[in-house]
Amino acid sequence: MKSRPDTERGPLSAAAIAACGLELADRDGLEAVSMRNVAEILGVSAMALYRHVENREALLLAMAAEASTEFVLLPPSPGSWQEMLRHMADAQWDGFQQHPWLLQIVLGPSRLLDMAPTAELEVLLQALKAAGLPEDECFDCVLGVSGIVIGASILALAANPGPGRYRPTRPN
Repeated sequence: MKSRPDTERGPLSAAAIAACGLELADRDGLEAVSMRNVAEILGVSAMALYRHVENREALLLAMAAEASTEFVLLPPSPGSWQEMLRHMADAQWDGFQQHPWLLQIVLGPSRLLDMAPTAELEVLLQALKAAGLPEDECFDCVLGVSGIVIGASILALAANPGPGRYRPTRPN
């Protein structure tokens, strides 16, 4: 790995470290993301990263948060609950296809929801409640749809594991 010249990198920050880790994971997979490898790319010592990111786990969560900003959970003008769930599923599918390593991070329900903007999630939950779904089942519905997308993404990527290779089409 090559470090970038000082003229190409900005000041060291948690955001810069997460962005570097995201690029590394997209290119070489999550296994390649280590504090040492990220530091080498940024042209600093591994210890310098720890002033901004607590550990590798924190780095992975920051990378997941950064990647999740690339997709919008709800359509621009929320319509029916069905349209909102479909858009959410499409956004998650696209995110997992762009960043397959995200699947390794979000396999726990709390991690998946950490990546969902609270305001958007609340709009979706309220739409499900307004459609007549009991309040205690709205959250389960969102998790169920997300679980289906995660499962389909895992299967699709298992069949086509290489980075940059064939990307499966969205299931209907």
